[in-house]
Amino acid sequence: MLKTTNNKDSSFDYLVDSIQKTDRFFIGQLQKQVNIALILRNWFIGFYIFEYERKGKDRAAYGQCLCLEIEKCLSKLGVKSIRERHLYLCIDFYKNYPEILRTVSAKQVFLKFQQI
Repeated sequence: MLKTTNNKDSSFDYLVDSIQKTDRFFIGQLQKQVNIALILRNWFIGFYIFEYERKGKDRAAYGQCLCLEIEKCLSKLGVKSIRERHLYLCIDFYKNYPEILRTVSAKQVFLKFQQI
C-alpha cells in the first residue's frame, strides 16, 4: 500500500526523490527479469542443440559444423544476435546446469514460454 504524504512530504524535493527511488527500484526489477529471461533463453538453446546432437539427426550432413550451420540459418531468418560461439556457450551452459528448470523463477518463465 502506498504511503500518503503529510505536509513535510509534499515538497518538490520529496516529489523528485520519490520518483527517483521509484525509477531505480523498477529499473532494478527490469534488469533482474531480463537476466532471468536471457539465462533461460541460453539454457533452452543449449538444451535444443544438445538433444538434437544426442539423437544424431543429420550428423552426416552437418558434421562438426552444426553450430555454424545454425548461425547461418538464424541469420537468414533475421536473428543476428546469436553467433556460432554463443551457441557453443549455450550447449556448455546446459550441460553444466541441466536442472535449472527446478527454480521458481525458471518455472514461471517456462510456463509462459509453453503458451506461445
